[in-house]
Amino acid sequence: MKAYMTPKEALNEIIWKYHGNMQDVEIFYLHRGAPDDTMIVKGDSVKSVRKDHIELERSVIPFHRILKITFKGDTIYERRSG
Repeated sequence: MKAYMTPKEALNEIIWKYHGNMQDVEIFYLHRGAPDDTMIVKGDSVKSVRKDHIELERSVIPFHRILKITFKGDTIYERRSG
């Protein structure tokens, strides 16, 4: 994978490279009020990757709220600070 990519690029690479198998993906995102203001969603709950967000069964997560994406325990995307 590239040294730096956007959340969309990271998710699309997994979708194409692993034929849509997202079960080993975890998406950490900013969610005010959650412990440490962070929630984690499993990749297999992602219904679609759109231009500026991902769609889940009952909600959407804008890319600007994604903090980190892991695949099989390895970090493939982490938001740059500052």
